[in-house]
Amino acid sequence: MTEVGEKHKTSIGLEPGRPPMRASVGLTALALLMAGVVGCASQPTASVGEVEGLQWGVGKDNTLMGSLAAALDVAGQSVTYDFLMGTSGAAFSVRFDRTNWWPAAADPTSDLDAAAAALRSVGFSSESLRCDAAKPEEAERARQAIVASIGRGVPAVGLGLRGGADWGVIAGYGDDGKMLLCRTYYDEGEGYSKAAKWPSAVVVIGEKTGPPDWRTVAAASLETAVKVVEAQGSGDCPSGAPAYEAWMAGLQDDAAFEGLSHARLDELTRANGRSFASLTDSRAAAARYLRSVALLFNAGARAHALNAANAYRGVASRLREAAKHVPQPLLGDRELWTSQMRRAEAAALYDAEKLEKKAVSELEQALEAERGVQSTTQ
Repeated sequence: MTEVGEKHKTSIGLEPGRPPMRASVGLTALALLMAGVVGCASQPTASVGEVEGLQWGVGKDNTLMGSLAAALDVAGQSVTYDFLMGTSGAAFSVRFDRTNWWPAAADPTSDLDAAAAALRSVGFSSESLRCDAAKPEEAERARQAIVASIGRGVPAVGLGLRGGADWGVIAGYGDDGKMLLCRTYYDEGEGYSKAAKWPSAVVVIGEKTGPPDWRTVAAASLETAVKVVEAQGSGDCPSGAPAYEAWMAGLQDDAAFEGLSHARLDELTRANGRSFASLTDSRAAAARYLRSVALLFNAGARAHALNAANAYRGVASRLREAAKHVPQPLLGDRELWTSQMRRAEAAALYDAEKLEKKAVSELEQALEAERGVQSTTQ
C-alpha cells in the first residue's frame, strides 16, 4: 500500500492505492474468450488484476503517462495523470515530426527517461528496456522481465503493442511470455487485447523505494520542466520553440499539400489532430499540476508557479478555441482539412507559443526563488 499521508491527497494528487494482485495463472479457454483474446485459448496464461481502460479525449492523451498511471494503480499506488505529467516533464514538452507529424516524434529514448522520472517521483525504481527487432537477445531480456513483473502482480508498459507508436499496459501473457495481453488506447472491447506485435520498448515498475519528500519532488519538477523546454531536439524532430516554428511553417505551406493523395492527406490529418490534441492535453495538465504543488514552495516561488499555471491554462484555452479548425479522425471526425483551417490552427499555435514564453519565464523565476531558499537553509 502507498505510504503517502492523508494531507497530500489533494495537493499532490496522490491517494492510497490497492495492494498488488498476484498473477492468476492458468486461465481457462472460456475466460480467455471472455477477455477478448482470440486464437490463444489453449495457451497457459498469467495476468494481473483488472487494469482500467485507456482512451483518448478524456484528459489523458499522453499514452505513456496514462499507461503508467493505470499500471501503478494495480501496483498499489494511485497517482493522478497530472502528477506524472508534471514530474516527468511531459506536461511541458512539445515535439514535432517534420515528416509524419506524429506527437511522439519516434523518440523512445526521451519517453524512457520521462518514465523513469515519473516513477522516481512516487518512490518506485524502474527498469527501461529497448527491444530492437534485429537483436533477439533484447526481446528475450524483455520477455523475462515481463514474466517476472506479472508474477509479482505488477503490470509493465510497452511501446507499440497495438496501433501506432503509442504506449499501453502489459497486463498478462501466454505461451511463456511470447504472447502478451494488453490494455491500450486502440482496444475495441472491454477485455484485454492480444498485442499485435512485440513492443519496441518496455518499462518495468520496480520496488517501492520509500516515501518521497514531496517538496524535493516538486522543486525537481521545476528543473525538469525548464530542461525540457530548453531542449531543441534534432533536425527532423525538433522540440520546444523550434517544434512550434516547424509546425506553423508546415501548416502554412499550401504548396506541400497540393497534389497529395487522399491517403497521404488523411494520414497527415490524423497525425496533426493527434499532435494538436496532445499539446492541448499536456498544457492543461501543466496548469493543473502547478496549481496542485504550488503550496509546497516558498512564497516567492509559489507566486511564480501560480503565474506559470495561469499562462499554461491560457495556452490550453486558446488551443481549445481553435479545436474546431482541427479535424480529429481518431475520434470519428471526417471533415476535410482545408487551407483556411490550417492557417487558423497556425494562428492559434502562434498565440500559444507567445503565452508559453511567459509561462517558461515564470517557471525559471520559480526555480531561482526555490533554489535561493534551499541554499540559505543548507
